[in-house]
Amino acid sequence: MTKVFDAGGCVLGRLASELAQQILHDDEPVKVVNAEQAIVTGEKNDVLETYRNKYHRGTERKGPHFPRAPHRLVKRTVRGMIPYDQARGRNAYERLKCYIGVPEDVDESEIQSLDDAQPKSVREHVTVAEISRDLGAKV
Repeated sequence: MTKVFDAGGCVLGRLASELAQQILHDDEPVKVVNAEQAIVTGEKNDVLETYRNKYHRGTERKGPHFPRAPHRLVKRTVRGMIPYDQARGRNAYERLKCYIGVPEDVDESEIQSLDDAQPKSVREHVTVAEISRDLGAKV
């Protein structure tokens, strides 16, 4: 059975950590909905500058290639928390699917929230959608 998690309002790093554990330890596929609503805490200018530097690193031909779309940003963050260079990490990464919004094939009653990934206090933050827009994605 597929596990479905809502990324809305979750801190991106905590969310990615929880998802990495889920896909590594279970052989079930994991879906993440509302990926664009995940947040990155910190001052807006600092966060955007960090992601701009990641995006512009390397060359177009040789990489490293960094995604602009919000669902791909979330998936790439999870990739950094699994042993992607090993077979079990690659297989786990293939089991992860991220979506912008809620797709039609996902039942609303299946969606679970990750309480551990919620912010501890309301601070300055930037949504993944804002980061994507800043990088040039058409969100």
